[in-house]
Amino acid sequence: MTDGPLRIHALLLVQGDTFSPSLAENELSVIFSDNNEPGDIGSIGRYRGEPTPYGSGIIRFPLNIASLGFATPEFIASLRSRGATDIIMDIHVEHGVQCNFELSTEILTALAALGITVGISCYERD
Repeated sequence: MTDGPLRIHALLLVQGDTFSPSLAENELSVIFSDNNEPGDIGSIGRYRGEPTPYGSGIIRFPLNIASLGFATPEFIASLRSRGATDIIMDIHVEHGVQCNFELSTEILTALAALGITVGISCYERD
């Protein structure tokens, strides 16, 4: 087991039948990773070797109130207007021996204002 401080980061998974991460990157000045455009041939999972019926991308960032500045209700609405139908924020908490963490009222308020699903995964750091 590894002891030490928690490492908390988050990702925003964005997908939709007509969502194009490359178009959203160009129009919104944001960088997606693990992108696929609608119709791209899947390399893993359910659509491996087949055209994916949706576009998707992931935005990765540290979870703090400063880094949440990009994720405003207006930003979420702009993703939806570009075809995003599923937007989920996953918070990852890497811990050593024990996983205790807090989310400030500022972060909770900012997350609630987004109107999206938020998941939290806790796992032991290697």
